[in-house]
Amino acid sequence: MVRAKARFNILSDYIDDVIEGRRHAYPRKGYPTTGVEGVPDRVWQQVSREARTIVDVSAQFGLSALSRATLIKDTSLARYFAEQALAGLMERGR
Repeated sequence: MVRAKARFNILSDYIDDVIEGRRHAYPRKGYPTTGVEGVPDRVWQQVSREARTIVDVSAQFGLSALSRATLIKDTSLARYFAEQALAGLMERGR
């Protein structure tokens, strides 16, 4: 499950970067290199497969969809506030 989650995170970050234009996808004839259309179909399939793996394994451990969503929300909030605290410390250090 840890590998599936790591792959999911990497693929999700890649998709976000391509959609928002921070990264260019590998050029393909007839497709843009940024935006939703720039993300190759294979990447969408891989991220979907990893998400399904995470849900299936979570169910085996007794985690419901609701508890999984709560964990994701709590993790996201923790990351956000940790980044804000770190930015504040960096600013104070200057």
